[in-house]
Amino acid sequence: MNSFFHPSHSQLAFNFCSTISLNPRTLSSSSTSEFLGHSSSYTISTINLFPFKPNRVNSDPGALRMMKIKIKRYKEERYIARLSRFLKDNGPTPVRVVAERCVKPKAIFTELEFFMSRPELFKLRPGTQPNDVIVSLVEDSSINEDDMEMWKSVFIAQSADEAKLAKERLKAYKVFGVYVAFDGSRKPSLVFISTANGFMKGTLPLGNVFIFDLRGLRHSESKKDENSAPSKASLDGVLSKQDAEIFRQSLSDVLESPASLKIMCDSRNTCKYLKQKHKINVRGVIDLHAVYG
Repeated sequence: MNSFFHPSHSQLAFNFCSTISLNPRTLSSSSTSEFLGHSSSYTISTINLFPFKPNRVNSDPGALRMMKIKIKRYKEERYIARLSRFLKDNGPTPVRVVAERCVKPKAIFTELEFFMSRPELFKLRPGTQPNDVIVSLVEDSSINEDDMEMWKSVFIAQSADEAKLAKERLKAYKVFGVYVAFDGSRKPSLVFISTANGFMKGTLPLGNVFIFDLRGLRHSESKKDENSAPSKASLDGVLSKQDAEIFRQSLSDVLESPASLKIMCDSRNTCKYLKQKHKINVRGVIDLHAVYG
C-alpha cells in the first residue's frame, strides 16, 4: 500500500517538529517561560523543522504539484485507516452505516465505489435488506499500526470547514513552530504548524502537525466567476470568496493566539506577504536562516 510519507522524504510533516531539545542554561523571552509553564527560563536549542533544505523545496517548480498528489494520497490512506479500525471493532457492517460513521474525503465519489476499487482490503456481499450491501475486511489485509498513528498526528486543512476544525483542535495544543513552503514563483503555498502537548523532563512531547493549504486562496483571487457551484469549486481546489475569508480568519486566529510561541517563519517578507495578500497576521517572527545557521 502506498503511504503519504515516502521513505526518501523522511516523513515530511512528522519530522517537521520531531527533533527538539531545550537548554535550561540559556535565557529566553517571558512568552517561552509562560508556554512551558515552568518557573525557569528555557529556550529551544535544537530544531529539525523540515527534512528538506529550503532551496531544495523552492527551486523545484514541480515540488508543490507532487505535494498535492501526496496530500490526496494521504487523505485516502487516512480514510482506509479509519475504515479498517471501524470494521475491526464492529465486524461486517452495512455500507450505509459505515458511510454515516466514517466521513470520506471529497475526492471519493461514493463509499460503495471506493470499496469496490480496493478488493485487496474490503469484500462485499448482499445484505438481508433490499439494496443493502455488507462490507468487511479481507482476512489477510493489514494496516501498519505505526503508519496509522502517524496519519492520526497530521491534519490537513484545504477548505473552510477543515480550517475551522483545525482552529478548534489547535486550542488543545501549544504552537511552537511554523514553516511556510513556497511554490516555484516564491509564493507561500503550504503552512505547517507544529504543536506540543506540554513540557516534561526537558522535552516537548510532539502533538499534531497541522497543514493549511493556501493554494485555494490564491486561486480564488484570480477566479473570474465567484458564484460558481460549490461542487465545481471544490473539484478545482478553489475556495469561494466567503470560504476563503473563513479560511484566512481561522489561520490568523491560530497564528495570533496568545498560546503561540514566537512564530518561526521563512522570513519577515513572508509574513508581510501573508498579511498584505491573504490578510493573515503573524504574532511574531524568527528568521529561519538563523535557525539553520
